[in-house]
Amino acid sequence: METKNQTHIVQFIEALKTVVPEELNELQKSFLQLFSNDVPDYKRLNTLLNDRKLYERMSISYIKNMDLTSEDWKAIHRNLLETDEHAVDSEILTESIDFPPPKGNNSTDSTSTPPEDTEPPLRPPTAPLNVIYFTAELNDTMDDINIRFKKPKQAWPSELSLFVADLDKVQNTVNEIYGGKARESLMRSLAGIARVGGTSTFLELAILQLEQFRNELVLRKGDELKHSFLKALGIYSLVVIGSCLLILVLQNFRWVTFNITSMIDPVLFNNGLFILIGASIGAWLSFAIRKKEIVFSDLRILSDNKSGPLIRLIIVLLISICFYFMFLTNFVNIKIGEFFDTSNLLNIDYRNLAFLVGVFLGLSENSIGGKLTSQIDGFISKF
Repeated sequence: METKNQTHIVQFIEALKTVVPEELNELQKSFLQLFSNDVPDYKRLNTLLNDRKLYERMSISYIKNMDLTSEDWKAIHRNLLETDEHAVDSEILTESIDFPPPKGNNSTDSTSTPPEDTEPPLRPPTAPLNVIYFTAELNDTMDDINIRFKKPKQAWPSELSLFVADLDKVQNTVNEIYGGKARESLMRSLAGIARVGGTSTFLELAILQLEQFRNELVLRKGDELKHSFLKALGIYSLVVIGSCLLILVLQNFRWVTFNITSMIDPVLFNNGLFILIGASIGAWLSFAIRKKEIVFSDLRILSDNKSGPLIRLIIVLLISICFYFMFLTNFVNIKIGEFFDTSNLLNIDYRNLAFLVGVFLGLSENSIGGKLTSQIDGFISKF
């Protein structure tokens, strides 16, 4: 019965055979040469299996203390021999076979055709070939996977194009959110998956490995990047809130009142500040509530925690100010129930309404931009 260790070694040797010889290290070449001997040194093979250098640039994981008996190695030889026998060139397997015509007592014509009821000769089935689509290796700086495509003899499967595109996205994401030795380690693993995916035999396996690799990245960095982004967005929101509160406090001084609020209606100015305070809080709450689960496409966005949160907050505040002026001019008016009426923003006693409107605008950050442009389109269509 084939054990798990035997299966692991068979897959490993098959993967080694798909790699271009120039890309194999000396230990891998020695392993293949030793394995191909008529009487292999099984103890030496076991020693090589426990050396981590043997697994460089390979997607097959290292298994510690793997000791196989001579019977195990013979079973592996038989398994690989059966695989090689099936991997015969399809042109040879499908080559036409000429059968001589049936001999009859009065038949002297060698070109005579067989009787109509004679069944055509059976041909051996065509075994699938292991097609190498491309080879892959890391560059010297360990930040890019160089893929060299082979000249195709037939149309490539659609899964291969999707695999290469997804591989490029994952590679860019790794370079974006990691650096140093962590990036080098991940890029080596990704290069191993790329090599496995370059063959028709293991393409499906490589697709599954790449998906697992993406999920592992989300598990490792998803929550960390989310919390970092939330922290940065919260700091910028607190700066806006503190600035607005400071301006409200400074209005008690005569020089501030004369120089600022003398040019602007104090009621409208104060309600505008409460709009900004509410929008800052709403924007932070919106991201914290909506982004409960991080997906792979969010990683690169969240990794930019320097300018990303600031730009996000500025956009929300500017759109909130635009809506505030639309409410003041009755260009847009929202009335819900008996007390919620945006036309009341003109009054000094409705600062709580201004704050609530700002929170709602911040919470709807994902759709507020589209609402604004639709109102503008409706205005332009009147011309």
